[in-house]
Amino acid sequence: MTDIVLVHGAFQGGWVWNALAAHLRPEGFRVHAPTLSGCGYLRRGLRPETGPAEWIEELLAYLRLHTRGRVILAGNSFAGLLCAGVLMRAPERILQAVFIDAMLPESGKSFLDQAGAPFAALLEKHTSGDGLVSPWPPPVFGIPEEQWPDFASRLATFPASAFRAPFAGDFDPQRTPCAYIACSRTASPFIRAMAARARDLGWQMREMDSGHCPMVTHPRELAELLTGLAQAPMC
Repeated sequence: MTDIVLVHGAFQGGWVWNALAAHLRPEGFRVHAPTLSGCGYLRRGLRPETGPAEWIEELLAYLRLHTRGRVILAGNSFAGLLCAGVLMRAPERILQAVFIDAMLPESGKSFLDQAGAPFAALLEKHTSGDGLVSPWPPPVFGIPEEQWPDFASRLATFPASAFRAPFAGDFDPQRTPCAYIACSRTASPFIRAMAARARDLGWQMREMDSGHCPMVTHPRELAELLTGLAQAPMC
């Protein structure tokens, strides 16, 4: 049985993977969906200074305490930064990394640096005086209108500093097989550019006819892609 560790993006928690996990378990995966400090049901522990360095340490500890051997690591959106950090620190623990419509970090640059002016305007609009960011509207996540009430009710504030923290070190994925799942209906040009970068790196590429959060809107189809990637020859 293969362990797969699913890392959630901004404003979310481990709950965002529930529907996907239900499709992965019958395929033989032992599914892990940790919730990061200050997120999801742990939101009461959120501090304005919470950020990527702390969450990467948490994920490394999670791998050490909750999994055995090498795992498949998968993350969506903001979590691409965290998955990259784990890959840099513990490549020997990762069998395969899958970036699901996720960012790919650049050394010394923050999420904000890479995302550009449109994202900067969105971030400023949603950031309060206490340094916390209120969640984006559901359409930004690619969630259809009929799912807005349930999805939006589960979102929580997120630290602005997490978007502004520069990525430490050089992300070099050459030691671990990586794959990228691009969502064709993603609105963000920044995220679409990440797919092009992954393609240039020679990663295995897959595409979904979905918005930015396919684990919510298309869990069965995403499970099929993840299962196929796990079974594909690794180069």
